[in-house]
Amino acid sequence: MLSVGDVVFVVTDQRGAALLAQLPQAQSALVAMDPADGAIVSLVGGFDFYRNKFNRATQARRQPGSGFKPFLYSAALDNGFTPATVSPWTCRRCWIAATTRKRTGGRRIPARISANRRGLREALVRSRNLVSIRVVQGVGPEAVLKQTAKFRVQDGLIPEDAVAGAGHSGGLAAREATGFTVFANGGFKVEPYYISRIEDSSGRVLFEAEPKLACRRASRRRVIRC
Repeated sequence: MLSVGDVVFVVTDQRGAALLAQLPQAQSALVAMDPADGAIVSLVGGFDFYRNKFNRATQARRQPGSGFKPFLYSAALDNGFTPATVSPWTCRRCWIAATTRKRTGGRRIPARISANRRGLREALVRSRNLVSIRVVQGVGPEAVLKQTAKFRVQDGLIPEDAVAGAGHSGGLAAREATGFTVFANGGFKVEPYYISRIEDSSGRVLFEAEPKLACRRASRRRVIRC
C-alpha cells in the first residue's frame, strides 16, 4: 500500500498503534443550542479550520430538506388543519398499491397503505414530500412565509411556491436550530448567543451575557415555570 517517501495521515488508537487515516471529502455542520436561553453549546463549521475557513454552520445556505417540514406543519395547524386531516390529493398508483393484496400464510393483508390516506400525522412521520407540497397549496404560500418568519428559520429566502414544502430553499443551520428551540421550550422564541462571559487576566468581568429565559425551561431536577 505504501512506498518510501509517501506522506500519509495517521491516528493512534488507545494502545498507541498507528492507523491509516484520510481527510474527508465531504464536510458538514453542527449547531447545538440550549433551548432554555439560546446558549450555543457547540458549533462546528467543518473538519479543519486551517484547511478551509468557510463556516458551514453560519455561512452555508444549505437545503434543510425534511427538516423544514415541522415548520410547515405548524403553519397548517394554525390554519385549520389537524393531525388527522387527510391530504387533499389522490395518487392513482399509491391507491392501487394500497388496495393490492398479497397472500401470506393463508391470510390476505394490505401490501401497502399510502401515508396520505392516514392523515398529516402519518405523513409527517413518513416524511411524504407530495403531502407537504399539497399542504403548501392548501394553506397558501403566504401563510407558510408568515409562519416561518415567526420562527426566523430562513431569513425570508423561501420561494413563494409549493416547492418550499419539500425544503428546497436555502437556509442557515444556526437559524434552523433557533427555530427548533421554539418546539423544545413550549413555544417561546429565544435569541442565540455565543459568548457567555469575558474576563481579563486578573479575573475582572468585562462582559457577561444577559439572555432572556423561556417561561418554561427544564433543568436536570425540575421544570421551572415563570
